[in-house]
This record gives sequence, C-alpha cells and structure tokens, in this order.
Amino acid sequence: MRNMKTIAICALVTAISLAPFGVSANEEDDAIREQMERENPILSLADVLASEQFCGLNYNTAAVQIFIDKLNTPDDPDFTSILQTLTRSARIDNEKMTPSDKTAQCTQIVRIARGYGFTH
Repeated sequence: MRNMKTIAICALVTAISLAPFGVSANEEDDAIREQMERENPILSLADVLASEQFCGLNYNTAAVQIFIDKLNTPDDPDFTSILQTLTRSARIDNEKMTPSDKTAQCTQIVRIARGYGFTH
C-alpha cells in the first residue's frame, strides 16, 4: 500500500505544523489530510490525478507535464514513487465514497484541475 517512509514523514510534518494551533496528532485522518494537502502539493496532485477517471474528466497531458516540471526538480529520485503511492491510495479512497461524497469530491477536483490548467 502506502510507502511507510512517506507516511511517517507526512505525519511528522503535519503534527509539527498543527501543534501551534492546539490540534493533536490524534485528530481524524481527514483533518490531517486537509492540512497535508495545503502543505504538500504532491498529495494534492495525487488526488487530482487519481480522480480523473473517477470524476469523468480527461486531462491535458501536456499541462500535467508542465505542472510537474514546475512542481519538482529533475534530480528528485523519490518523486515518482511517492506520487504513484499517493495516487494509488487516493484511487482506493475514491472507490469507497458514497454518491454524495463523490459529488463533493468531484466538484472540488474539477475546480482544482481547472486551476492547475489540466482542463478548460
């Protein structure tokens, strides 16, 4: 499933970043995930990529490439494996959604994908 090193790093960063706001590291996964998304564009990108087919979208692959070029340096050997792990996990999460969850998820994914330049 998920790369344990990535999860540990994300959890540590989240716990440290949430501590000044009085939020414990034991909060629900959704709260932690939201904070990580704000701080970690790779996680947000993984959610958007994982939701392409789930939300009935068709991304401009050239735009995805440009986005990744801007997001990451070419000498980062872990980027691809981290992105693949997070994308795979997000796809599993998508499949567990209720119809209302899917509506909410896809509404936001459409907005984010448009903001990233992946759709029109």
